Amino acid sequence: MHFLIASAVRNDSVLCKEREREALLSIKRGLINYDGQLSSWGSEEDKRDCCKWTGITCSSRTGHVTELYLMSMDLGSKMSHSLLDLRHLTKLDLSATDFGGTQFPIDKNGSLAKLRYLDLSYANFGGTMSSVLRNLSSLQFLDLSCNHFIDIGNSDWVSGLSSLTKLDLSGIPLVNPNHWLQIVNNYKLIHLQSLRLDSCFSGDEINTLPLSPINSSSALTDISLFDNNFVIPSIYPWLSNISQNIQYLDLSSNILYGSALADFDKMISLQYLSLFNTTVGAYIPKSFGNMSQLHSLDLSFNKFNMKLFDLIQNLSGFTERSLDALSLGHNQIGGSLPDDIARFSSLRYLFLENNHLNGTISKSIGCLSQLEEFNISSNSLSGVISEHHFSNMSELVLLDLSGELPFSLRNCTNLKFIDLSGNKLSGNVPIWFGKSLSSLQYISLRSNQFSGSMPLQFCQLTNVQILDLSINNINGTIPHCLNNLRAMIDENSNETILHDYGRPMIGMPTIESTYYDKALVLWKGSEYILDKNLGRFRIIDLSSNKIEGEIPREIAILSSLRQLNLSNNKLSGAIPKEIDGLKQLESLDLSQNQLSGRLPASISNSNFLNTLNLSHNNFLGKIPSGTQLQTFNASTYSNNPALCGSPLPQKCPEDNIHDSPSSHDDHDNQEDEFNKSLYLGMGVGFAVGFWGVSGVLLLKRSYRHAFFKFVDDLKDWIYVRTVIYMKKLQQIKVRFSLTLPV
Repeated sequence: MHFLIASAVRNDSVLCKEREREALLSIKRGLINYDGQLSSWGSEEDKRDCCKWTGITCSSRTGHVTELYLMSMDLGSKMSHSLLDLRHLTKLDLSATDFGGTQFPIDKNGSLAKLRYLDLSYANFGGTMSSVLRNLSSLQFLDLSCNHFIDIGNSDWVSGLSSLTKLDLSGIPLVNPNHWLQIVNNYKLIHLQSLRLDSCFSGDEINTLPLSPINSSSALTDISLFDNNFVIPSIYPWLSNISQNIQYLDLSSNILYGSALADFDKMISLQYLSLFNTTVGAYIPKSFGNMSQLHSLDLSFNKFNMKLFDLIQNLSGFTERSLDALSLGHNQIGGSLPDDIARFSSLRYLFLENNHLNGTISKSIGCLSQLEEFNISSNSLSGVISEHHFSNMSELVLLDLSGELPFSLRNCTNLKFIDLSGNKLSGNVPIWFGKSLSSLQYISLRSNQFSGSMPLQFCQLTNVQILDLSINNINGTIPHCLNNLRAMIDENSNETILHDYGRPMIGMPTIESTYYDKALVLWKGSEYILDKNLGRFRIIDLSSNKIEGEIPREIAILSSLRQLNLSNNKLSGAIPKEIDGLKQLESLDLSQNQLSGRLPASISNSNFLNTLNLSHNNFLGKIPSGTQLQTFNASTYSNNPALCGSPLPQKCPEDNIHDSPSSHDDHDNQEDEFNKSLYLGMGVGFAVGFWGVSGVLLLKRSYRHAFFKFVDDLKDWIYVRTVIYMKKLQQIKVRFSLTLPV
């Protein structure tokens, strides 16, 4: 992460050079510029001074463009060769701007020779790059991580970059790992402060990796070799000459067989250490606590089988100072959460998930008032000597009620993330979650023994994005005030749940960096470990409890909710017709309840809905047709005896009517025949009657008698035909009405 700010430093009397202005306009033409980030770049008269353009810095003395920043822009397409006309560039940052695998402009004439800073990280360039790099003898900062260059696997091109202070090639396939790890020695990179080669080496050829000691650079303070499949007999000899200067060391996802943790105590300047998934041993020695400057320690995914109390004692050297983050998850650590946890008074992140912890949670947890993330999931913690207060709120009485959360946890008012899932915690769901922990974004009490009703105070958790109370003994009703959960209404669902914490950066004092929360999420019936994408989710999971009553219609206000799981409860009543207000809903599970009534057609208005389970309820009537509800499997609606229609095999009565075309045609034919006869008779009767009356006035008496006899006979004939057809029609209607549902 880089903290450089682009700003145009210039003398108002010095305008940018015309050749460089044209080069920049050519660069713009090669980009897509979706959102108008480069709208200040133009050929209009009021935009002629390119030194005022976004992302451009010029020399205040000469007017030459010296810095170009297009990082993190939604630009795409390709980078124009006109970039090589900016011969006075000293800093170029195109990081996190996707160039779609296109070629970086090939420079064979040293056009960019003045570059001191080049950041192409996550820019998605492809093709060749070594010919460009060989001409950048002044380069100090080089970050090419996560690109697709095909010709920098060998380290020969590094030999001309003796001024480098940072080199980051993470995510780029490299060959000959030992050679790369010795580049400090091989190429006399005496100024190198940061070396990052994460995820660069892999394959069956990587076995035991012998390392020669580093003999030169005392400046090296930042080393990261994360995820390289290295098997290293001992890392310390390689670092021995510079160990007192190392501030940041990440060796995670390698295998450090034979490495003694005691060796690390000589790294007295170390501020960040990650030995995640390194098989370093089962015991943390007491000397490990000598690293008194440590801010962050990650020992997760190893095989430590100590008691947590002993582990804390052995880390006491730095726990009383400035430790920000401690990760011990996915080990075999046992015992309870002891009073000595209070030693970590400056902790902001505490990870103890997936261990063998049991017993109680000490009330001393409340002393960690800076805590932002607390994860003790998948253990066997079962209780606490809990604190209950009387109505006057002034007298606290200690009661032995094993299983309850410590009331002191309410002091951790900075908490944004809390995962207590998979333990044996009991008692009522704490009402103080809503009162004191209003910053919470992620809450999981899943798979415990909590009881009582869901507190109304939970509606005060306006920042919560994931709320999981599933698999408990919670009863009562769903609060109607859930429409107060504003984070589930906000349409900006791309925010990531993250935190800042102190860690060293190259060439700078300790400053803030970014940590992404990581959590287990049950999504559409499957479990996923999410980190950077965690904040995109909006989830409410109250499944497998004893919740009664109706689904409150107010829940439809949560327009950004993506998953709602209320299955396996005792809910009754109908699905609220307002459910189409859940516009972003992708997964809905209401199965195994006592819900009834007809399915609202509005449920199909959730355009993103792709997972649905309404089985084992008492829904009735026809599944709304002509909607996406027919695209789901029949199991979605199974065990609703009175429910019918596609995709279920049981047909609705009205479907049977429509499925019998011969009966329908017979009915239509008879009714058409009757109508024709009726209207024909009415027409003939009217015509005959009209002219008959007129003729009576004109003809003789003998004709009048004959005419009236004819009229009487015709009238009788029409009457008889009418009665016959009316009778037939009545019989048809009675017969078909018997087949219709009541």
